[in-house]
Amino acid sequence: MFDFRWRRWVARVLEPKADEDIIQAELDKVRGQSGSPVLWLLGKTQSGKSSIIQGLTGSTLVEIGTGSRACTRTSTLYDFPQGQEPLIRFLDTRGIGEPHYDPEEDLAFAERQAHGVLVVMRACDPAQEVIKAVLARVRKRQPWWPVVLVQTTLHEGYPRGQGHPLPYCFDRPTLPAEVPTDLSRALKYQQDHFAGLVDRQVAIDFTNPEDDYDPRFYGEDALWAAIADILPAGFRAVLSGRPDLTSGFRDILFKTAFPHIASYSTLAGVAAAVPIPGANLPGVMFAQTKMLHSIASIYGLPLASGLEAMGAAIGTSFLLRSASRSLLAGIPFVGAASAGVLTASATYALGCSLCWYFAQVKRGAVPTKAQIRRVYADQLAPGRERFENYFRGRGKEPSREPSANQENGHAS
Repeated sequence: MFDFRWRRWVARVLEPKADEDIIQAELDKVRGQSGSPVLWLLGKTQSGKSSIIQGLTGSTLVEIGTGSRACTRTSTLYDFPQGQEPLIRFLDTRGIGEPHYDPEEDLAFAERQAHGVLVVMRACDPAQEVIKAVLARVRKRQPWWPVVLVQTTLHEGYPRGQGHPLPYCFDRPTLPAEVPTDLSRALKYQQDHFAGLVDRQVAIDFTNPEDDYDPRFYGEDALWAAIADILPAGFRAVLSGRPDLTSGFRDILFKTAFPHIASYSTLAGVAAAVPIPGANLPGVMFAQTKMLHSIASIYGLPLASGLEAMGAAIGTSFLLRSASRSLLAGIPFVGAASAGVLTASATYALGCSLCWYFAQVKRGAVPTKAQIRRVYADQLAPGRERFENYFRGRGKEPSREPSANQENGHAS
């Protein structure tokens, strides 16, 4: 009987019978229950804000524009990942200091929406007084917001023909000799200029392909680490997207797929936490379906083959646990949170298993049922750990309490 249920679920995944508008309405309803952190990108025109959004989301500027949502006449919210349960949102405004631009409307909107600030500036641009003035206002009115100073376009301080210092070294207390002296001084000047207004700083260089710098997104991991460090613990755990897994995961395709896995797993967990047994199943199923389709599209392999392998290895047990989690949500108080954690972690393990399977297939291997079951089992525990804080803390606004360093004058 359970094999029949698996085949029926697979059929729905491969050929969804529900109208796409119905699916989207169901997922939008679940998304409305979330409260993802919002980070405000504050900087001058051409400071590198758009490059940061492009680099962190992995999207082109055209895709970013398509997936964005205008908030005021001059500000826009970008979800990461786009089109799903966002793990984090970036608020971009017009460049501070532009002629005839009064930032007051954006400031007022940001104060209602944001939970932290990324102050973005070109490393070799010392003229940041207007940014400092705005940030001082923000700090006075929102002293609990964490602030990261992001210094960009490092290559403008390189001698002609020099590439990035490798490995990345701008997180060291003392910069090594291979960093040009003028660039070191410029970075230090900005850091000293904003002392007391920022909690930490990170230096990056996100370039265009034609610039011919390798890597293109220099300092990307350092920026993600800085962002994760200022987020509430629950979101931080979900967002930590570079886990050390088996070698089969260590490829660019998994790096691309991971935000989809984390995002749709979160969405499935939110749906499962609805305290009405049975009523939560459509949202869970749609979220899992969307995740599986996204993974297959990223790896460029037919989803049918992956689902056949997953079904042969874990299909029956996966459906049994799905049914039990739906019933668990009806238990008062602890049931909803537990259902959310268990469903999110199971969805996460399923997504990771499918990525692992596709990675092996692309290498010419033929994974066995036992190997698939082992990978799935191995990812359940880190999945539970990843989503535990998030779902135990649901219903609470992302933390806006001042950190210890903010209470002591905001200095990093």
